[in-house]
Amino acid sequence: MSTENPTSTANRHYITSLVVSMVIYMVVLFPSIWLLQRGLEGPLKFVVALAPAVPIVFVAIALLRYFRGTDEFERQRMLESLGIAGLITALLAVTYGFLENAGLPHLSAWWTWTAFMVSWLIGRVIVSAQRGIGRKQKSPTASAWRDKPSSRSKPGNTRRAFRSHSNSANSSEKASKTSSTPTPSNTQARSSIMATAYRAIIALALALFIGAPALASVPAPAPQAVATFNVGSLHVQQYGSGAKSIVFIPGLTCGPQEWSGEIAHLAPHYTIYALTLPGFDGQPAIAGPLFATVTTDFWKLLDAKNIVKPYVIGHSLGGTIGFMLATQHPDRLGGIIALDGLPIYPTNIFSTPDKIKAMADATAASMAGESQAAFAKFEHDQSLPYLVTAPSDVDAIIAYAGKADPKATAAWFREDLLLDLRPDLAKANVPIVLLAPYDATLEGKYLPTIDAKHDFYASILKGAPNASVVMIPNSRHFAMYDQPAETSAAVDAFLAAH
Repeated sequence: MSTENPTSTANRHYITSLVVSMVIYMVVLFPSIWLLQRGLEGPLKFVVALAPAVPIVFVAIALLRYFRGTDEFERQRMLESLGIAGLITALLAVTYGFLENAGLPHLSAWWTWTAFMVSWLIGRVIVSAQRGIGRKQKSPTASAWRDKPSSRSKPGNTRRAFRSHSNSANSSEKASKTSSTPTPSNTQARSSIMATAYRAIIALALALFIGAPALASVPAPAPQAVATFNVGSLHVQQYGSGAKSIVFIPGLTCGPQEWSGEIAHLAPHYTIYALTLPGFDGQPAIAGPLFATVTTDFWKLLDAKNIVKPYVIGHSLGGTIGFMLATQHPDRLGGIIALDGLPIYPTNIFSTPDKIKAMADATAASMAGESQAAFAKFEHDQSLPYLVTAPSDVDAIIAYAGKADPKATAAWFREDLLLDLRPDLAKANVPIVLLAPYDATLEGKYLPTIDAKHDFYASILKGAPNASVVMIPNSRHFAMYDQPAETSAAVDAFLAAH
């Protein structure tokens, strides 16, 4: 007769179904992400996005079949474990929700799944400990099943799998022979421990495999450029072929890679020109006034490529350049989106011209004297951790920011620190939106609420006739990394409105 109990049978079928489903999941997941990152649009976008959910349905079916096929004892343990997991996950979700109000970054819903699976693993351990797994206990249901006569056995030939000894003398006689032999309860206990450990590994693997998209915080790569060329001091990469145009300008030390997610998102609908400023991302530095030279070359770019009323999207230094362009020829622009880039360095509002110049000169001199290696190390260890939340994003950004020329960076920083465009903002008669990140953990001491920062930035822009401020909560200077969805939504909203 068969000696395998229902739990073992259900476990074997469950593992087989799970492995097949997870293989299909991984085969579908990565092509889905790859297609979506390259700007797939229309109804097909939603079909592709949901494609990895299909094998997950089969994982759910496998779990349900396992639950229905196992014995009563194992079923009760599973229910208790799931109850503990639900309680832990609920407490974690509510607690972190309150912490988000204090400025911690917003997390993807994927993390709820991961937390639940890890909590289920904890629940299994707790329930197993409470029920004495590892001690000499047996499942009543399993024992009854083993004692049940086989339907194929003749009456009178049925025997119990394990029998007790009929008298103490017989027991004493065999004691020495059986002392080193595992008893049925010991064997069952070890099997239960192994089964629990095995299911724990499966639970952790599920959490990591299915929750893998939550770990991908780096913006999507830009599509293949259709053209690359130079206009004066500007290196230009062109994407897409839409009727309207967008010009992306990166921030200090950066190349257009920092805008790769937005470029991938917008390239199917616009013609995009992504600039690299002189001295950054491997481009040669230039001498002379930097802002004046670059803005002059910007207008040359528009003339050379017959670009009509482009939107300018700039980050940090790039946003400041956008404000300068808006004061020069607002009639030639469709709008300005500045991500944490202002017409004046914000802290200068509270200082004097002499102190500002002294600080600009000293900082630029120190920066210009650094070697490339020392400059990159300082950016990685001291600067970027305050400008973006995730350490993985620090590593992604330093890959291009670390290539910036220290002397060119120093020159750009000095000019930026000495610049004040506020007296000319009345000329900037073009739609402008300032996307302002806010992180209470860094800014709360000076700007205790997100509304306080909004009002502060709005006061800086009060001279511009058509400017507004949109806050990006729970993010730092590189908001396109910290909060890519919110940043993209703000950009889309501005483009749709103008």
